[in-house]
Amino acid sequence: MKQIAIKIRLPILILVIWNLSCTANKREPDLKALSILSDFVFVGAVSYTSTEKWHEVSGRDAVQLIPQSLPQQLEIGKAYIFRHRKPLDNEKLALSELRSRFEREGLKVLQAPKSPRDMIESYIGGPFFTIKFTDGHHIGLLTNRLSADYEKQVDSGWVGEDYILVYIQ
Repeated sequence: MKQIAIKIRLPILILVIWNLSCTANKREPDLKALSILSDFVFVGAVSYTSTEKWHEVSGRDAVQLIPQSLPQQLEIGKAYIFRHRKPLDNEKLALSELRSRFEREGLKVLQAPKSPRDMIESYIGGPFFTIKFTDGHHIGLLTNRLSADYEKQVDSGWVGEDYILVYIQ
């Protein structure tokens, strides 16, 4: 009888442990990433796949120049788009300010520009950059790209670029 009880309890115990471990790995991305962009304006979120180019993300109709409330949670595979009023020095932002903001929030920068040569210069807008980071459980990217409605943004006092935050893993 004891052997039957052990045979029944062991699979149940294994299932309980497996279930708990699966649940623990399904954490949502940390909202601290939103604090990095506290002086930016959130304008929308769209789904994102790693095969898309960044300009395709910011060019979607769902992204408007209308400020919105920050999301209550972040999701993997969703691009959160922010904008900023003029003036803004992207080079200084990417090379020093964002790195210190990530560190202040306890997020680890995995890859970021170390000098202006690591950024993409453009005739219009820029320089453009991408920062890869982790919250300890997920990997995210923060990048900037020329907005699809660049002229309209600039004429309205905005920088003319979209700052895109996305968790990819």
